[in-house]
Parts: sequence; structure tokens; C-alpha cells
Amino acid sequence: GTLKLGVVPTFATRWLLPKLHKLNAQHPEITVHLETSTKPFLFNENVFDAAIFAGTQQQIEHWPGIQAHYLMDEEVVPVCSPKLIENHFPHAEMTDDHSFNLSDEELLQLPLLQQTTRPSIWQEWFQAHQLQHPKPFDGQRHELFSMLSVAASHGMGMALIPQMLIEAELRKKELVIASNKKLHGSRKYYVVHSSQDSSPQIKKFVDWVLQEL
Repeated sequence: GTLKLGVVPTFATRWLLPKLHKLNAQHPEITVHLETSTKPFLFNENVFDAAIFAGTQQQIEHWPGIQAHYLMDEEVVPVCSPKLIENHFPHAEMTDDHSFNLSDEELLQLPLLQQTTRPSIWQEWFQAHQLQHPKPFDGQRHELFSMLSVAASHGMGMALIPQMLIEAELRKKELVIASNKKLHGSRKYYVVHSSQDSSPQIKKFVDWVLQEL
């Protein structure tokens, strides 16, 4: 009845763990063990029974011996501390409880926070919205979305983070969305497992995640 699950770290702490009690109530026969994993691996090494993976379609296609269940696309938004905006643009007005819609010129003036594992993400965002930033690769670098959100909430810069991972910070106004310009990234979320494994626990887990989404 156990399911050893590899998970991308911030998705685990911000989305999965707060909902896991629902899986326990619906399927008390399943005990889930979570361990973080950010890279593809071989299931025949018996590391995990299944994994929640954020990656590209190409990574999934070249991951040998797996079956993948698509969950959702990744959609990142530019976020920062409200104090950062107040300090730079004291007359900026919010469009709703947790959002601004800064002009292109204003966005280019804010310091950036970078993600170590995705060094070109800001460049992709600027290109997607036809903006020319003089230094799109500058700024502090952090590995995880959770680390970026802490740095951003302390006024260290503006970060690109999936909105579903920072709902708590948005509710508390520790972070605000700086612009309605989003990036529909090439990364998607999947549940993956061995193509040889038809475990009923895995099927129940996949069905539950899709139900939650």
C-alpha cells in the first residue's frame, strides 16, 4: 500500500502537500512517501514508484521505459514585494488585490532574480513580450522557486514563478504580480512511472491528482 513518489521540490511543498490529506481521506489504503527529484532517472533502479516531473515534451520523449500522464502547462508570472514597487514607483496603482500592471519602461527598471537551473527564463519572457532588456541575465541566482519567492518577498528583485506555487504569498500580500504579461513555458507537469508498472496505487494517485486539477 505504499507509494514512493519523486517530486519537484516547490510543487511538493506548495501544491501537493497541502492537498495530500484529501488523498488520505479518499484512499486510506495508500501511504505516500515523498522525496525530491528534479532530474529524469531510470525507474529500473528502484528509486521511486512514480514521480511528478516538470520538464519539456522532448525530455519525456527521450526518457526510456516510462509512461507519462500529462497534468498541466507551466505558466509563470513576474512577482516581487509590494515595497519594491512602492520604492521605485510610489504612484503605481494596483489593478486588484494582488496585482499591478506596470508599464514596459517600469518593468525594465526593476532588479531581476534569476533561477540557476533556468538561466534564460527572463530572456524568454522579454522576447515573448517584445521587450529589450539591457542585462536580462543579471541578478541574484537561486535554484528553486521557493528560494526565489523568499528573495522576492524581501525586496531583492522581481522573479518569474508559477502563480499556483505562490498563492499563499499573494493572499498575504508578501508578493504581488508586477504585470499581467505571462510566460507560457515549454515545461509541463507530468506524473511518470515505469511503462512496466500497472500498480493500482499509481492509477489511484494519477486519478486523484487529475481530479484535484
